[in-house]
Amino acid sequence: MVRFALLACTLACVLACAVGVFGCAPGKHGPPPSYVPRPGDPVVAAGSLAVARHGHTATVTSAGVLVAGGRTLTEAATDTAELLDPRSGVSVPLDAALTSPRSGHAAVALDGDVLLLGGRDAAGRALASLERYDVARRRFVALGVRLAAPRADFGCARVGARFVVVGGAGGERDTLEVWRLAPLGREAVYDLPGRARADVQAVAVDEGTVFVYGDGAPPLWVDLATGRAQTVNSRDVLFGATAFSTPQVPGAVLLAGGRSRPTGKLARGVQLLRPGAEPEGAPVGTLVHRLRPVVVPAPEATYVFAGTVGGLPVALSERLVPGETRLLPEVFGAVHRQAAAFVGPEHVVLCGGLGADGLPSSLVSVLAPAEAVGDGDLFAAVAAAQERSQRVDAELAQARGERDAALARAREASDALGRRRAELAAEEDLARRLRGALEAAGAEADALEARLADGAAQGAAVARELDALRAREARLRAELGGVEARLAGLRLFP
Repeated sequence: MVRFALLACTLACVLACAVGVFGCAPGKHGPPPSYVPRPGDPVVAAGSLAVARHGHTATVTSAGVLVAGGRTLTEAATDTAELLDPRSGVSVPLDAALTSPRSGHAAVALDGDVLLLGGRDAAGRALASLERYDVARRRFVALGVRLAAPRADFGCARVGARFVVVGGAGGERDTLEVWRLAPLGREAVYDLPGRARADVQAVAVDEGTVFVYGDGAPPLWVDLATGRAQTVNSRDVLFGATAFSTPQVPGAVLLAGGRSRPTGKLARGVQLLRPGAEPEGAPVGTLVHRLRPVVVPAPEATYVFAGTVGGLPVALSERLVPGETRLLPEVFGAVHRQAAAFVGPEHVVLCGGLGADGLPSSLVSVLAPAEAVGDGDLFAAVAAAQERSQRVDAELAQARGERDAALARAREASDALGRRRAELAAEEDLARRLRGALEAAGAEADALEARLADGAAQGAAVARELDALRAREARLRAELGGVEARLAGLRLFP
């Protein structure tokens, strides 16, 4: 089975080069490269969705990949959803329906469930509503919170314990909303400079900065704490590209595919952007010219799929790591704008999208490691890869748990130390105030003693004066007595 798939992919690449389906004229860009199988390369297996759709989302859950909403062959948004098994490529429709038809919406993983937000309804109206897919109960639940404005075909990025949505609300300018995941709620809404952008993309650089990219206005770096936006000089920035970030190149945003300014030529390679710096070449590159490829960043590498050249889909896939770019087997069908989900190391699922005829597609391509040689079972290899990924995830979860516990203990010890330091500072402040009061009391006592000494000397002088006055009073009383006696005698003998 694997040998047949590899042979088919090789033959398809050769035929594609022969007929020029990539739209690369030899005089301009040279012929497109051909995939040559190598030992250890992953392989691609085909599957099918229950409903052909585009403008949908694909999100990994514990029960499989949730494929939700999108536009069907009727070109109206649908409220249907299905669960895709990434091991077999088989997709099963869900009995439960979305609370509202949605296309051009966004999906965010939320505590094991999936949050769906915004998009357009069946009548084409933009939505501000949010709903949650409950994985355990296999049902969709409408939420009481809403976006600040109805949005469709907007940018959405997970930023640590938060996520942002930007653009897609119509009007003359874009706005950016910052939401926290637990408890779910909006933290801020910022107005962005410049005209409103079309086909908006948002990429988190770190937990405090988001890159906003789209057609119609220059890119922006946005500080989520303040809402301050720094405009990027778009003269040297690719357009029609896909923006992404990857652990292999931290602190930067990369642009894959697209066209260069001002020539409009298709770009080969990847452009690197950092806040406050001029665009530069990235340490990773691409071999295939294309517009708006599907980019799936992963811990071990970045995968690039699909896209278009000359209006036709590109089937070749690439695996990018710093210093090396490898072609991978073609995905199935002439399809672009697929929804993609990273399942595990070298295990990516692409589903739906738009075909070369402009109609929604139901094709599923599963890129998975080829562990067996010859006639090995592809999906057994995919299952083994998923099991390995789950084991690694479990080990990482355990390590994160131990790290979080250690951090919690460290925070508790730090808090206790902080409290002890605060108590010590309070005691020192009290002692300082008591010393000051004691010094003031001593000074006051010294002043009182001085005043008392002065008062004692003054008291002795006053006492002497008082004695003199009393002696004089006695003399005067005696004289008065004599005078009164004489007066009395005079009255008796007139």
